[in-house]
Amino acid sequence: MTWTQATGARALAALGAALLLAGAGGAPARAADRCPGAETTLALLACLGRRLQESDRALATLLDGVAAAARSELEDATFLPVWQRFSDDLLSGSDPRRQLRAFQRERRQICRYINSMSLRGSGFGVFVLSCELDLSEALLKQIRN
Repeated sequence: MTWTQATGARALAALGAALLLAGAGGAPARAADRCPGAETTLALLACLGRRLQESDRALATLLDGVAAAARSELEDATFLPVWQRFSDDLLSGSDPRRQLRAFQRERRQICRYINSMSLRGSGFGVFVLSCELDLSEALLKQIRN
């Protein structure tokens, strides 16, 4: 199977749906666990936003490391076609920062979509940020392993 943008979107949607089903309705509880000192929705949103920024910084560092390792292990003649294939398939390019931005864009889209199918109403921001953190943590775990 060729990895395409559509394949990636379907995989991300399946992961998001699995996360939703695993903790159906548990996003606010998980959010409170992640930010135990937050006593208001506004404080919880601010805390989750900071946690997501920290996660994105960790992802950026890991993606930079993956690109550096690939460059050091592959000759330029091999490296460029491999990364070009990723660029073509994922429509994000070989630049780790572009890859991160593409992931962030898809992550936000799928979390909003899942929320629109399930919760509707209050808690939208908390749910979306919690979902984004779940997906980021899953990606961090995958890259580290």
